[in-house]
Amino acid sequence: MGFVINFMITLILVPYITDLISAEAYGWVKVAKDAVLYCTMLMLAIQDFSTRFVGYSYHRKDFKDANRYYSSVFFGDAALGSLLFIAVMLVVSRLDHFFQVSPELVRDVQLLLVFTMLKFLQTTVMAVFECGPIISNRMYIAGRFRFLSYLTEGALLLLFYHCFSPRVYWVGLAILLSSVVITVPNYVICRKYTPELKIRMGSFSVAAMRRLVGNGIWSSLNTVSNLLNNGFDILVTNWMLAPLRMGQLAVVQSISIIYISIYTMVSPAFQPMILKCYSHDEHDEMMRWFYLAMKTSSLLCSLFFAGFLALGREFYQLWIPNQDTELLYRLTVIAVIPAISGGIIAPMYYSYTLKVKKMIPFFFSVACGLLNVGSMLILLRFTDLELYAVAGTTAVYLVGNHFISNGLYACHILTEPKKLFYKKVARCVLASAVMAAALKLFAMLVHPEGWISLIICGIMCCVIGIPIYFLSGFDSSERGRIIAMIRKRSIPDRR
Repeated sequence: MGFVINFMITLILVPYITDLISAEAYGWVKVAKDAVLYCTMLMLAIQDFSTRFVGYSYHRKDFKDANRYYSSVFFGDAALGSLLFIAVMLVVSRLDHFFQVSPELVRDVQLLLVFTMLKFLQTTVMAVFECGPIISNRMYIAGRFRFLSYLTEGALLLLFYHCFSPRVYWVGLAILLSSVVITVPNYVICRKYTPELKIRMGSFSVAAMRRLVGNGIWSSLNTVSNLLNNGFDILVTNWMLAPLRMGQLAVVQSISIIYISIYTMVSPAFQPMILKCYSHDEHDEMMRWFYLAMKTSSLLCSLFFAGFLALGREFYQLWIPNQDTELLYRLTVIAVIPAISGGIIAPMYYSYTLKVKKMIPFFFSVACGLLNVGSMLILLRFTDLELYAVAGTTAVYLVGNHFISNGLYACHILTEPKKLFYKKVARCVLASAVMAAALKLFAMLVHPEGWISLIICGIMCCVIGIPIYFLSGFDSSERGRIIAMIRKRSIPDRR
C-alpha cells in the first residue's frame, strides 16, 4: 500500500512540476534525491553490516557484544553524517558555479537541496534503530508507519501546492517532515521488542568500529561504483546534451526507480528469517528463504514490467500529454528491463552481508560501470542516439552484472550448486516472459482512453498476471509457504 501511495505521488507530481514550473525543475528534484543517495552510499561503510553483527550476537544471546556494535554504529553515524551534511551545504551555497541552473530556479533548488539533506541527516542519526524491527521480525509494523509516511508526504504536498505558489522546494520540505513518521516508530519498536539493546558512550568500541568500517567500506565503494552503471546518467545528460534532455531522462528514471524500489522493498522482508537461520547454522532452511525471496521479488518486478509494456504508451499519453510521450515510453521500457534481472538477483545480495564478502562484488561493479560510462560517452560523441545511448548502455551492462557476475559469486559464497541456482533463475525468466506475452496480448484487445479505463485495465493485468507467474514460477512448497505467511500476517499482532 505504501508503494502504491508513493507511486501516486510521483504520478501527480511529475506533470504538475513539468507543466507549471518546467521539466528542468523536476530534473533538479532527481538531482536532490541523488545527492542524498550519494551521501547514503558513503554511510554504508558504517551501516551496511550493523544489523548483521548486532543481530548475529543478539540471536546468540551475547548482548554485550551486540551493544558494542549498536552503540558504535550510533555515534559513528552521527559524526560522519554531520560531516557530509556540512560538505554538501558548501556546494549548495555556490550551486550555479558547479551546474547549469536557470537563474530563476537557483534559490528554489538551493532550498530543495537543504531540505533533502536535512532529511538525510535526520534518518542517518536514527538509522541504527532499524536493527530492532529486523532482529525482532517486526518489519511489518515498521512497514505500516512507512505507509503512513507516504500518506503524510502526499498530504503535505497537496497542502503546499494548493495553498502556496508552486515551488520545487516544497518537495524537499514534504520529504523532510514525512521522514519523522518512519524514524520515530523505529526507535519505539527497537525499545519495545529488543530492550537489551542500549546506546551508551561506554559501549563505543574502536575495535567494533574498525571491523564495521573495514568490511563496510567495500559496500560504500561497491555502491559508489554502481553510479557508473546508472547514477551518472542524469549528470552525463546535463553535461553532454541539454537541461531539457536531463528533465526527460529524470521523468523516465522516476518510473524506473519505482521498479527498483519494488525489490528493495521485498528483499528486506525476508532478511529477519534468513539472518536467524544463518545465526543458528540452518543452511538448508536459509536457502529456502533465499529462493522464496528471489521468486517473490521477481513476481512483483515482472508484473509491473509486463503491465507497463502493455499499457505504458497509453499511460504516458494520459499522464503528461504535453511531453514527447512516444520517446518517454520507449526509453522507459529500455530503462526498466534491468528491473527484471535485478528483481531476481537482488535478494541474493544479502548473502554478501551474511558472509562478510563485499570486496569481489565491488570489482565486478567497477568493471561493468567503467564499460557502461565508456560506451555511453562514445555513443553520445559519435552517434545521434542521444538518450537511447544513455538508457541502452546502462540496461545492457546492468543485466549482465546481475545474471553473470553477481549470480556466480552468490553461488560460490553460499556453496550452492550453480546448476540448481540457474535452474531457478531460468524458471523466473520464463515465467516473466509468459506473463509479459499474456499481458501484451490482452493490451492488444483493449484500448483505454481515460484514467478510469486505464486503471481497470491495470487491475485486469494484475488479475491475469499474478496467477500466471504464481503457477509457473513457484513450486508447490513455495506456494504453500507464501500462503501461510499471508495468513499469519493477516492476524493482528496483539503481543
